[in-house]
Amino acid sequence: MDDRPVVVTDENTTVVLPAPLAPGDHEAIAQVGPELLRVVSAGERSILEVGPVCGVLELEGCRLQVEPKLLVDGVTTAVWIAYAGSVPVHVERSRGWSVGVPGLRDVVVEALLHECSRLVANGLLRDYRGEEAVDTVLRGRLDVARQIGRRYGQVDRLHIHRVDRRIDISENLICGAALDVASSVSIGERRRRIRDIRDAFPPATRGDALARLRRLHYHSLNARYRSALRWAGLLLGDGGVDDMVVPGRWRAGSLLINMNRLWERGVARACADASTKLGASAPHHRSITVAETGRSTRSFIPDAVLQGPEPRPVDAKYKQYVDRAISSGDVHQLLTYGTAYESVAILVHPALEPAPPRRVDVRSDGRLLGAIAVVPVDVTRPPEEAAGLLALV
Repeated sequence: MDDRPVVVTDENTTVVLPAPLAPGDHEAIAQVGPELLRVVSAGERSILEVGPVCGVLELEGCRLQVEPKLLVDGVTTAVWIAYAGSVPVHVERSRGWSVGVPGLRDVVVEALLHECSRLVANGLLRDYRGEEAVDTVLRGRLDVARQIGRRYGQVDRLHIHRVDRRIDISENLICGAALDVASSVSIGERRRRIRDIRDAFPPATRGDALARLRRLHYHSLNARYRSALRWAGLLLGDGGVDDMVVPGRWRAGSLLINMNRLWERGVARACADASTKLGASAPHHRSITVAETGRSTRSFIPDAVLQGPEPRPVDAKYKQYVDRAISSGDVHQLLTYGTAYESVAILVHPALEPAPPRRVDVRSDGRLLGAIAVVPVDVTRPPEEAAGLLALV
């Protein structure tokens, strides 16, 4: 039984751990990166500075559980992951998930369990596989050469080539391996439910499942596996939702989400949906370059472009800006985007309740240098509503 204490904290806070960090813990934290997780003090009571990240990190002496702050809770975060990664998850059902011990990982486990249960209920995909076999009845094509060479013409055992519909295909193997991981980090009733559904999938190893996941292509036959495999990718450590998952070779059970990246991807999806509502074509990003003497040229682009009568650059800021002034650095960045696109730049940030958009005008000697539209998105509402909000900007 795991008797390590659970340390619960919020993102963008400082937390004191109950035990010193082991060498492996330092390695794991270093993989996360100082912008998301940093060791402030490594003494008898180690102190960590937590940035915009949420999820679970398994350490030698404790389990660090980071709760989201601007996305309310783990369920809301999972819903935005589903939206940003184009994973078809019903919002109403996801809000009813029983997460047990708080934490994003538990929500992801529940999501995987729900999707795998749905696959089993509808029938798992099978594929025809050829194999060589020895049988007492002729099912398939007789291998005459092997029959003569090995059985000397006797027909008590038949060497045959046959084709059977097999369940051990990549899609099912990946789900099976992910369910194994889910079972290893779950307890009680949830573990029992995972084991019940796990029996329907073929045995698989994590390494083989990861290799198959990276090679997998979707088509009309396996499209219904897309959602389950995205959640499976999260637990197997392959991302599942591209680069929103913080990479690293950690203890089983660790799962961290880069909240900055998640918000950027979610806003980009909302802008694409809003552009479609406006009847616009695919967005075209304009290159912005910075040339400095003696250094290589740098370039950067906005997080998204909102298409309409004119393209407008959009920057996603995972910050609490409802009752705070926009920082100077963000104003400078948005003004650069606005100048490049010759339009009003848009800053999109999360809010915990409906809030009106506002405008920032930057002037010099009475002359307008540029303008920024600040758009709060109520994250307690379904993410799909963000597209409609942006279409009105």
